[in-house]
Amino acid sequence: MTVPIYLVVAYVVFWAFSFALIISMWLRQRRIDQQIALLKDQLGEK
Repeated sequence: MTVPIYLVVAYVVFWAFSFALIISMWLRQRRIDQQIALLKDQLGEK
């Protein structure tokens, strides 16, 4: 049984997009956390 190449491509594209989305959300969250920490330091809070 052979799998059509377009199904393999669709599978790879789907997982690559999902991985890129997760990485972008993780990076955005890190940046927001850093900004919050900076603002807390500027306000003198702990």
